[in-house]
Amino acid sequence: MQTLLLLLTIALMPVGGYELEVYRHWEAKDQLFRDKETSPILNKKERKNFTGIKHYPPDRRLVITAKYQPLIEEDTLEFITSSGSVKLYAKVATLEFTIDSTALSLPAYQGIELRKKAGYEKYLFVPFTDNTSGKETYGGGRYLDLEIPESDTITIDFNYAYNPYCAYTNGYSCPIPKPESRLSISVLAGEKAYQ
Repeated sequence: MQTLLLLLTIALMPVGGYELEVYRHWEAKDQLFRDKETSPILNKKERKNFTGIKHYPPDRRLVITAKYQPLIEEDTLEFITSSGSVKLYAKVATLEFTIDSTALSLPAYQGIELRKKAGYEKYLFVPFTDNTSGKETYGGGRYLDLEIPESDTITIDFNYAYNPYCAYTNGYSCPIPKPESRLSISVLAGEKAYQ
């Protein structure tokens, strides 16, 4: 049913290539969660009850060009997770940007162990909370996946902000964003709270 609604929404909205790309990404993730062979997190009962992930409509204004400022010396930090365990991350950069005339910044991290794996050397983990957290969006914050840029700028597309697996099921240890990752605005883009 959710897939049908999403397809109807796509068909009725005057969307361009970018919006269509975002909708297709969302639908692919819904299909991934529903499929018993590929669902990364949901058990049989959860898949049966899965109604799809809710999102804010795509908003091109929340595709931001940020200043990428790598740290001269990395800072290794302990992240408390939703299960109470600890995960180690290296703070490697600060992303500085503006949304609606508000100057903002987010730290970017790399998982200490993950970046040793082939294909993840340039991966950046950017968790955040904002004024929607615990209301319209998951209280434990949302995540962005980025890549270390070749220049001093980086694109942040909040339309791809997603919930950690902990928002959907039990049994995962999801890093909880630190206070420095709190944005003082409402980011009306990306995934909403799952109900």
